Amino acid sequence: MAVAVGFRRARLRYAYMIMRGKNFETGVVPKKEMDANFTKFKNALDEVTNLNNWYMFMGLFADAGYVNGSIAEFTNAVVFCYVLYLIGKYDLRFSRFLSGRSDFCCS
Repeated sequence: MAVAVGFRRARLRYAYMIMRGKNFETGVVPKKEMDANFTKFKNALDEVTNLNNWYMFMGLFADAGYVNGSIAEFTNAVVFCYVLYLIGKYDLRFSRFLSGRSDFCCS
């Protein structure tokens, strides 16, 4: 999830390439870019593992009508919605999220 939030990439092979510092256009691995990627990854990891973010997201999820885990058929959908929530909160600076069945992205 940290790679998806920080770098907007969801495949594991991209995570490996990013951590190596590989430039996607040139294929070169500069030390400066590797350090910048580690810093970006650390910041994204802090956002993803922040329990306040998780509990606020789960509150929105519950407000949308998903009261237990058996209702959500696909666990990946919950993960992707959490990533979208974090992108909206930190990058797009949404000040509040609407709750309810019609306003939530997973409903």
